[in-house]
Amino acid sequence: MNHEAQIEKNFIEILTQRENQWTFRDDIKTEAALWDNLRGNINRINLAKLDGIPLTDKEFEQLVVEFKRLTATPFNAS
Repeated sequence: MNHEAQIEKNFIEILTQRENQWTFRDDIKTEAALWDNLRGNINRINLAKLDGIPLTDKEFEQLVVEFKRLTATPFNAS
C-alpha cells in the first residue's frame, strides 16, 4: 500500500470510530454522488421546513456555490 493510500485508510478509521458518527459509503465514488447524497440528506432532515417539497435544482446549486465558497481553502473551512 502506498503512503497516500495508508493515510486515507487511517483517516477513514479515525472518522468511523468513537464519537465521529461517520460511516464509510463505498457506493459514493464520485463528487456528483457525494453532492446527491448531501441533497438527499438536506431534503430528509428539513422536510418539515421545506413543507414536504424538496429543494429545486436552482436552490441546491445556490447551496453548492455557497458551500464551495466557504470551504475554498483549509483556512476558510476551519
